Amino acid sequence: GRRNIISDGYMLSDLAYARIRYDLGKSDAFPHMLTLVKAALSDRRLQPDLYILLRARSETISARQERKNHREKNIDGYFRERYYTAIGEMHERLGQNNLETVFTDANMATTLKSIVQLLRRRKLIGG
Repeated sequence: GRRNIISDGYMLSDLAYARIRYDLGKSDAFPHMLTLVKAALSDRRLQPDLYILLRARSETISARQERKNHREKNIDGYFRERYYTAIGEMHERLGQNNLETVFTDANMATTLKSIVQLLRRRKLIGG
């Protein structure tokens, strides 16, 4: 059958960012977004079979930020550091515990290899 595999950038990632902005007093959207996400996840068809969290060490994130132009940069260190704890909290709070972490500190080929190994281990792809 069809598999739903989410690699970062899904509703719960957006919700984690909303939580951080809410905690910083920059937005009031979090409670409303939480309600919307809960409603969406009540539909089994919208629940991923697997979430893959792409994670990087602080040094890697800082190096990547330096390569971005000013508009794309996320210069708030608290925001960057808090994301990983916030995303974990959102998964736990919503009972979305089918989460795996892949570290992206190496190059893209190594990261892709890690993801493929994970999918094979989970028997989500053959090989």
